[in-house]
Amino acid sequence: ASADKEFIDIDPETGRLFMSWTNFAATRQIKVAYSDNMGLTWTHSGTFNQPSGQGSVPRCAANSANVYLVWTTGSTITYTRSFNSGGIWTGPVAIATGLSSPMNPYGSDRIGNHPSMDVDPNNGNVYVTYASRNLPPDFGDVYFLRSTDGGLTFGAPVAINSSPGNDRCQFFPTIAADETDGSVSVVWYDQRAGVGHSDVTEIVHTHSTDGGLNWTCPTALTDKPFYAEVGNTTSQPNI
Repeated sequence: ASADKEFIDIDPETGRLFMSWTNFAATRQIKVAYSDNMGLTWTHSGTFNQPSGQGSVPRCAANSANVYLVWTTGSTITYTRSFNSGGIWTGPVAIATGLSSPMNPYGSDRIGNHPSMDVDPNNGNVYVTYASRNLPPDFGDVYFLRSTDGGLTFGAPVAINSSPGNDRCQFFPTIAADETDGSVSVVWYDQRAGVGHSDVTEIVHTHSTDGGLNWTCPTALTDKPFYAEVGNTTSQPNI
């Protein structure tokens, strides 16, 4: 067996650490464990047999015993939750379907549609973002979905990049909810500034102050675009 793509979170009240990862065994698994002594020892919490599962992310909710876990399984975003701090997990369910890994953008040969997740510490809303493939020359868009009932149900995914289906590749999105006012921010790599086969890339940001109902126009965080393949000296460029 081989472990890969680990991710960690901490319960803000108890200090319990959660770590999830992909276990490449005879049957691929998503595994999760927790530690109550800052990582000195760990307790196995859950194993989910997922033949194509990858890219898991655990997130703890403030002011509750809720813990959430999300990952990609083939063409779906898969999700499970625990209401007792990781003691028992619900059966995994699909919260988004019909995904394809974004086509490799110019200047990189390995990207995926692994999700990112965060929980609003003020109201318990659960937010998930991921990238999924479109037809060339767009290659991929960034999608957002949310739960407003503490992770029981999720709404339909919504594309939040500038011009879905028409603005070249967006990939590797990451999401965070502000601890003070709950505003939601998403950042990603974006190749909208280039044309043709250009690998010109920006880091782009958008945010919402109403829980993901409305988003600001995506804006570049970088002063100027960079070339994704600059510095790669092999035949397999990886950003």
